[in-house]
Amino acid sequence: MSYYVNRAKSTNNNVLKARYCDVLVEEWHIRDPEIVKIGIDAYLNNADFFSINNDLNNTIISLMRAFILSKIINNKSFLEESLNKSLKFIEDNKSNPNILHFNKLIKKFQENKEEYKNCSKEQ
Repeated sequence: MSYYVNRAKSTNNNVLKARYCDVLVEEWHIRDPEIVKIGIDAYLNNADFFSINNDLNNTIISLMRAFILSKIINNKSFLEESLNKSLKFIEDNKSNPNILHFNKLIKKFQENKEEYKNCSKEQ
């Protein structure tokens, strides 16, 4: 486990950083906000990179993983950033029928913002 923590903290590759954090969160159930935030930040950076390169599927996956990790640690700042980036991505790609399900998921969450009002700003 310490190998993955050290790699997540030290690598400059956001794809690897996100994957290392996923292993820690999903396999070892790590909920340390410092570690999870590394993964969230990496996924948000990945979403920007993939979006610029017109990689629709990996952009959506990165945005969803950032959102899920933000929910795991109940971090309102990251939840809002994930939501805002998702809404911008949807707006920029609204003519693409392949984002229909992603759009529905994000809109549903946006309608139920009450769900994350109790999240902390920082954790």
